[in-house]
Amino acid sequence: MTAIFEKKWWGILLLSLVSALLFVWSIGDTIALRNLLLAAILLLLLPWGLAIPRRIGDLGAQGPWWGFLAVTVWLLFQAIFLSPETSWALANISGQWVKAGICLFIGFGTVLVGERLGFSSRLIALVVVGALGLECLAHSVDSLWLWFSQGTPPFAISRLTGSKERISYVNNLFFSILAAEFVARACFSKRFLPIAQKWLYVGAAIVYFNSWVIGARNGEIGALVLTFSVAVFVLYGRRAQIGRRNLLLGGLGVLMFVLLLGYAGYRSDSRWGTLLEQASMGWQTDTYRYWINEKKYPKPVDKEGREVSLSNYLRIAWIKEGAKIVADTPWGVGFGRTAFGHALVQRYPQDSPNLGAHSHSGIIDWTIGTGWVGLALWLVFLGIGLYTGIRGFALQAGPAPVILFFLISGYFFRSLVDSNIRDHMLEQFMFLYGAFYLLTIQQMRETTEKRN
Repeated sequence: MTAIFEKKWWGILLLSLVSALLFVWSIGDTIALRNLLLAAILLLLLPWGLAIPRRIGDLGAQGPWWGFLAVTVWLLFQAIFLSPETSWALANISGQWVKAGICLFIGFGTVLVGERLGFSSRLIALVVVGALGLECLAHSVDSLWLWFSQGTPPFAISRLTGSKERISYVNNLFFSILAAEFVARACFSKRFLPIAQKWLYVGAAIVYFNSWVIGARNGEIGALVLTFSVAVFVLYGRRAQIGRRNLLLGGLGVLMFVLLLGYAGYRSDSRWGTLLEQASMGWQTDTYRYWINEKKYPKPVDKEGREVSLSNYLRIAWIKEGAKIVADTPWGVGFGRTAFGHALVQRYPQDSPNLGAHSHSGIIDWTIGTGWVGLALWLVFLGIGLYTGIRGFALQAGPAPVILFFLISGYFFRSLVDSNIRDHMLEQFMFLYGAFYLLTIQQMRETTEKRN
C-alpha cells in the first residue's frame, strides 16, 4: 500500500504551496502568510526525512551546504566571542540566517520530492518561473490600467507589492530565468521550460515594460546588463555558425538596443540629471550630515537651490561611511539585518543615528556585520554555485546551469548597490539557489552519462 506522502496529490499540494510562496514572498505585509506557507511546505517535506540529504549526497550536490555550514560556524563564533552585541547577533542568526537555511533546504527538497512523486524537472521549473511571471504580469496589467485611467504612466508605483524595489527585484529574477532559457535554446538547442519560443518574447516584453515603468534605477541597470550578457553568451556560443561579419552586426545591434533602453530609462527619471552634483555632496559626509540623522541636520540643497534626491545623496553617503566602518572593524559587529545602524550608533553616539538603518549595499551591510572573514566565506558560498553554473555551461548541459549563473551573479551585483542580503530577498534567493543548483547537477550528470 502506498503511503499517503507518496501519492500524486501530495506533490500537487507541495508545488501549489511553493508557487503561492514565490508569489507572495515580495508582497509587503505578508510575513505571517509567508511563515505559514514555509511551515506547511516543511511539513510536506518532513515525511521524507533523511531521504533528502541522502539523495543530495548521492548526487554529489553537497557543495552549497558545506558553504552554508562554514558561514554558520563563523557567525556563531563571531557572535559569541567577538561581537559587542552577542544577544542581538544570536537573535538575528536564529531568525534571519536559520530561516535562510530552511529556504535553501526547501529549494533542494522541492526538486527531489517533486521528481520522486512523478513531476518532471521541467514542470517544477515552470512552476517557479510561472509564479514569478504571474507577479510581473499582474504589475504590468495594473500599471497599464493606471496609465489608461490617469492619462500618465504610473512611474515608481507598485500597488501589488507595496514598493517599486520589491517588484523590481522579482522582475529581475524572472528575467534571469527567461534569459538563461533563451541562451540555452540559442546556443545548444536545449529547452527547459515546456513553453513555445513566443512566450519567452512575451515575458521579455513584460520585463522591459516593468523596468521602464517601475523606475528603479538598479533594476533597470540589471535588466540592461542581463540583456547584454545574453547577447554575449549567444554570439559567442554561435560564433562558428553566424560568421565574423554577422557577429559584428549582431553585436552592434544589441549595443544599439541596450543604449535605446538605457536612454528611455534616463529620460523617464529626472534623478539622472542631478546625479553627479548630488552624489558629490553625499561623498562629503563631514560637511553634509543629513545622512546620519534627518531630524537633527538639514536636508542638503544643491547649487540650483533644489533639495537633493535622497537616492542620489544618501546612497553615496551611506556607502562611504559603511566602507569606513568595514575598514575600522575588520572582525565585524555581529550578524544582523541592521548591522549598519548598530555600527553607526557605536561610532557616532552623539548624533543618535537610526538603529535600524541599512547602508543600501547588501555587501557592505554583510561585511559590517560579519567582518572580512564573513565576506570571504559568503563569496565562497556564492562561488560554489557560480563555478558549477560555468562548468554546466561548458558541458552544454542545458538551461539550468545558465539560470544558476544568472541568478547568483545578478544577486551578487545587485547586492553592491541594494541592501538585499536580508529578509524576503535572502529567503527567496536561497530557495532558488538550492532548487537550480540541484537541477544543474542533475543536468550535468545526465549529459555526462549520455556522452559516456
